[in-house]
Amino acid sequence: MTDSDSPRPPDFPALNRINYARPRQLVIAARDLLMAALHRACGTDLTYVQVGAHDGVMADPVHGAAVACGWKSLLIEPHPAYFAALQRTYAGQDRARLVNCAISDQPGRMLLHHATEAAAERLGSYILGAASLDGARLRAVLARRARRFGMDLDEADIAETDVAVRPLADVLSEAGITSFDLLVIDAEGHEREVLRSFDLGGFGIRAALVECNQGDTQHEAEYAGLLRAAGFEVFRVHSDLYAVHPARLHMPLGAVLAMMGFAQAAGEAD
Repeated sequence: MTDSDSPRPPDFPALNRINYARPRQLVIAARDLLMAALHRACGTDLTYVQVGAHDGVMADPVHGAAVACGWKSLLIEPHPAYFAALQRTYAGQDRARLVNCAISDQPGRMLLHHATEAAAERLGSYILGAASLDGARLRAVLARRARRFGMDLDEADIAETDVAVRPLADVLSEAGITSFDLLVIDAEGHEREVLRSFDLGGFGIRAALVECNQGDTQHEAEYAGLLRAAGFEVFRVHSDLYAVHPARLHMPLGAVLAMMGFAQAAGEAD
């Protein structure tokens, strides 16, 4: 697709009113910039793969742009209740393919640790998005949230669900996906295993968004090293990593992110 043939990008309002004194606005603008660049490059032909899609809406960095632009997707979510909500979100949308499993570098079964509905009522619904294969990580998230309300962590707030675990390479093969444009990972502490579960350099990926919230910035160098080894430029945008493959996106997005003040993420050798 040439620039002259490319469809007009949808409205990404954050790009029109960036307030550099407000970090949150800058983060939203960076996200919209990435989505606009991808839309410019791919139009409605864009395909993205999302690991940890939850219900498809809550704190989802791609949903709004994907719906507006008509992008194709492979959305992966392990929790059966959240997967059911994901199915409702994308009901009747044949451009979205949904898979109910967790992603790791080895197949099998693992316990998914997650907050109960009762805990979400007391501590806020956002904690439902903190489900993790790492029980200690979830406990730390809930403990911090409980302290904000002057409470102690209640073990009854934590539930466990046995889930199937598959390498991303197997899921992509089963779906018949040999190339895609955008990778989104929100695996709540399991990002390294996701990145190692398929050939990161072999699918023509143009960009990746790896969420490193809840303290995962300590693993930033490792994630960045894996991405950089596959040819990506990697920037830290708040607590997340934005990876851009300059030879595939055909836009100096890295330079723009640098001008916005986002530094390249430190990376360690694989």
